[in-house]
Amino acid sequence: NDIVSIGKELEDLGFQVMTFHNLTLLCMDKLRNVLIKMLQSCPGCYMFFFYAGHGFEYKDQQFLIPIDAPLLSAEQGTESCNALIKKSVRFRRWRHHLSLTETQLHIAVLDCCRTLSVKNADLKLEDILEPQTENWIVLSSCLSGRSAKENSKSEHSLFAQKFLRELDGHKGVDQEGKVRTMKAVLSFFNTVLSATERGSSQGFELKRSLCRGDMSLADPVLETKGTQIVREM
Repeated sequence: NDIVSIGKELEDLGFQVMTFHNLTLLCMDKLRNVLIKMLQSCPGCYMFFFYAGHGFEYKDQQFLIPIDAPLLSAEQGTESCNALIKKSVRFRRWRHHLSLTETQLHIAVLDCCRTLSVKNADLKLEDILEPQTENWIVLSSCLSGRSAKENSKSEHSLFAQKFLRELDGHKGVDQEGKVRTMKAVLSFFNTVLSATERGSSQGFELKRSLCRGDMSLADPVLETKGTQIVREM
């Protein structure tokens, strides 16, 4: 529900949107390749990635769980934990590959749990250094070791509700709507960051990395060949 609603809001505002649901590990790998091709075809563009699903944290890194990942055993033994890690998506790897493009700004939202459910794992991770020369804003809907918050009275997560309200306030904008909506996204993130500093963030966590070159939200929003690329995949 979160992905469908947010995708529709962005489409109504004129953005090129692709939505995917219930992906296997193989499909998530293919999606990463699709994103890389899209970004390579449109240097200087902006990318907004929203993930709503299951996740966990291992060795201070976030993992996204595909639908065909193995379930943890009741006792959460080492073998079971290792199997889940191997069949999940390590987000730092995605960031590493996407950072090799000439994208002006990457914005990623991870609306998933960061629980330490695989704490009994003993798997050594391949060294992937956190890139330091990229344009990234990453927002997690919960803090390390915590679960993402749901709202039993709504079809959307707590974070998705707040984000949808922000987008809804920019309906009916003029031809500069895309730029103004990106500003709304960043304004929302800055609000979260300020709340975090005041200790009232409701558990959101925002990280910003160094910028590559000059960046302005007044830059034109470029079109991509995304539809063609998806067909080719």
